[in-house]
Amino acid sequence: ETNNTHGTASMLQSIGFILYTQNDYQQAIKYYERSIIFYGKINDKKGTSGVLTYLGGIYLKQDDTLKALDCFQKSLKIDEELNHRKGIAIALAGIGVIYRKQKKYDQALACYERCLEIHTEKGNKPGIVIVLNNISVIYLEQKKYVLAENYSDRALKISQELKVPELIREVSDRAAEIFEMQGKYKQAYKMHVLFKQMSDSITNAEIRKSTVKKQLEFEFQ
Repeated sequence: ETNNTHGTASMLQSIGFILYTQNDYQQAIKYYERSIIFYGKINDKKGTSGVLTYLGGIYLKQDDTLKALDCFQKSLKIDEELNHRKGIAIALAGIGVIYRKQKKYDQALACYERCLEIHTEKGNKPGIVIVLNNISVIYLEQKKYVLAENYSDRALKISQELKVPELIREVSDRAAEIFEMQGKYKQAYKMHVLFKQMSDSITNAEIRKSTVKKQLEFEFQ
């Protein structure tokens, strides 16, 4: 019975995720909430926490920061009880975004610093890049441009080491803005060029993927 209940919870979560990727947020919320009920029946706290972070993400997209914050905080509490470090980092990242939107910068930075500590401990370099970039955004909004540039530079260096176009694009876009605000137009231009190169690279990769997929569909008909 436990296996069946877990299977049902997992299936409902998967359907919720599919609906989420299709931007059908209201239906996704319904399936996620049902999934939480089934995880609760077998006291699967890790499963419950995972779904709560997805729910928080949906509410964040809908600008419902109160519900989003509630979901992320519940998830954080569970993950801290379980000492699930990856889950803690995910929840903290969501809470950090909300605090930044609310201009509660000190609280946001505290969340991101804890998040950065966990990603560093786990050697999660893409996670480190995202957090460094988010911290640079906070300092940019506070007009603390030297600090913003420092964190942005660190994020760019790691993203280029990883050679992940999506990460490089996000970081270079923010870096361009930071340089512009300081009147460093030459560096800003370089970042704009890098952003365009990464955007083109991503677009071309998507076109190639789509072309291969269509070719395979034709060949296996």
